[in-house]
Amino acid sequence: KLYELGEVIAQKIINRGLRPIINLGGHELKQYNLHAGPFIPNYKEKMHNQVLKPGDAYACEPFATSGIGKVENGRDAYIYRFVKRIKKNMPYEHLAYMNKIEKNFKHLPFSPRWIENNNLISKNKIQRTLETFIGKKILDKYPILLEKTREPVAQEEHTIILDMEGNKIVTTRE
Repeated sequence: KLYELGEVIAQKIINRGLRPIINLGGHELKQYNLHAGPFIPNYKEKMHNQVLKPGDAYACEPFATSGIGKVENGRDAYIYRFVKRIKKNMPYEHLAYMNKIEKNFKHLPFSPRWIENNNLISKNKIQRTLETFIGKKILDKYPILLEKTREPVAQEEHTIILDMEGNKIVTTRE
């Protein structure tokens, strides 16, 4: 069960003199939906009693800190995601930008740097366009996350895939 995995994660972090971040964790992975399905907690929380299913992929993401173990949204955002198309009352230039963003990133998170590197929008128009699209609910933004006491946070990420026999296939370092 997922909470059992969370218990192991928490114990490993605590054994190193740190605290797990309790409001972040892992999740199921699906095509074009990175944060799908059940949540994998970084501590034992019995409400997360789902079982990993064969054939599914999961991101196991332990987060550790020397702080209190909670994060909150910061003011700034540097990651965005395309949410929906709007055509009504849309200037041609914005329609063209919207089409480029959707075509290149689909509904996956992206950075303004990627827009610039791919020459999708001229550099001097990127930030203004993103702000306009957020206002029109075309894009979502992801604020940076800060540990509540502003202590550093470390993160590790592994992909877990269960084959049909239930054997774990885990990312490795080579």
